[in-house]
Amino acid sequence: MAAAYGITATLTTAADQSLRVRYELTGPIDNIRVPPPTLARRADELWRHTCFELFLHDAQSDAYEEFNFSPSGCWAAYKFSAYRQGMSGLNTMADPLITWLQSSQKAQLEVHLPRTMGGLMQRREKLAMGLSAVMEDCSGALSHWSLHHPSSLPDFHHREGFIAVLERSGPGSIE
Repeated sequence: MAAAYGITATLTTAADQSLRVRYELTGPIDNIRVPPPTLARRADELWRHTCFELFLHDAQSDAYEEFNFSPSGCWAAYKFSAYRQGMSGLNTMADPLITWLQSSQKAQLEVHLPRTMGGLMQRREKLAMGLSAVMEDCSGALSHWSLHHPSSLPDFHHREGFIAVLERSGPGSIE
C-alpha cells in the first residue's frame, strides 16, 4: 500500500464494564476498499478484507480471544486454547454494535462490546490486549497494522503483540 495512513485506537470502559473501542484511520480513505454495509451478523474470514481486530488474553492461562469487526457491520468472535490452537467460535450472549463513519481523509469504526459478550470480558479484571487492523487497498493488496509486530511477518496472534493492558477497576480509557 503506497499511501501513508495513520491508525489510532482508543478503548473506553463504562461503569457497566462494557467496552467501547474506536479505531480512527487517517489518510486517503478513498484508496481503501471498504466492504459495503449489510445486516449486522456473525461472519468468518473478515480478515481477508478491511477489518479491525481486538485480542484479549488472561495471563493465568494460554487461552485468548479474538474479535473481528468489519465496516460492513459484520463481526466474529473466537476463542483459542493456546497460540493458534483449539480455535472455536466464542459463544456470546449479546452482539456488538458497530458504527462506521467515513470521509475522504478520515474514517472511524466504533464498536460497543457489552460485557455480556461472554468469555474473558466477564471473568477477568486485568487482560492483555492486542489491537490491530487489516487494510485492503483498491487493487486488493492487504496491509497489516498492529500496536506491535513481534516478528518480521505480521502475526496478530503472537503473544508479544498483546502490549496494551485493560484493567477493569472502573470506568476509564486506554489509548
